[in-house]
This record gives sequence, C-alpha cells and structure tokens, in this order.
Amino acid sequence: MTKDQVGMATSIGVLETFELIRHPDGMVSFKSTSFPDTYLSADGSNVQSGSSNAGGYVGCSNTCGSREKFWIHWSANAKVGIQPADFPGRFLMMDESTNYAIRVQGVKLAWELFYIVLVK
Repeated sequence: MTKDQVGMATSIGVLETFELIRHPDGMVSFKSTSFPDTYLSADGSNVQSGSSNAGGYVGCSNTCGSREKFWIHWSANAKVGIQPADFPGRFLMMDESTNYAIRVQGVKLAWELFYIVLVK
C-alpha cells in the first residue's frame, strides 16, 4: 500500500533519514527512521527505459516487497544511481518541475544521482 509521495528537502532532519537494509541478493531497502515499518517504494511501470521523460511514483509503503528493493549503482564523485528492483534501466530522480518530488526516470544523468550520507 503506497502512502504519500516522497519529496525533497534542503537539509537532513529526522524525516530525511533512513535505515539502509541490506538483502542477501545485494539489493537494499530504505526503512524510515521516523515512521515505524515504513519503506521507500517505487513504481516505474509507466516509464520506458532510456526515456528522459519523468514519470513513475516514489512513495512509502508499510511492507518490504519487491517494489521496496533497490540496486545501488556507483557513479563518479561517490554519487549513486538508485534503481528500483522491479524496473531495470530506470532510476530515482529529483524532479523540480513537480513540486520537488522524487520520481522515476528512464536514464541515469545528473538529476538521477544522489549522495548517501551516513549519520549517527
């Protein structure tokens, strides 16, 4: 069950932190540290691989199934592309054109690269 769409913030606070869950198959899940049993979830079913048209949906779910699993792709400067496990060739992106939402894109360019910052 998907909850609210995930957006962007200009600072790191309690709502922007996740526990990185590592799965035996090499994938990861992002579990909220603020909301019990809540995971980052992605639906890229309406996004074509190779397309630069933003679409898809990134929200939250209270289950940890296949849509809550991601592959991490390392890029230059310690940035990563985050690929939803169910949608090969698609990546999470920062979309300023849609009220600063996190969405799914069919390419991995500058807007699809993130830093994973470890906090204690």
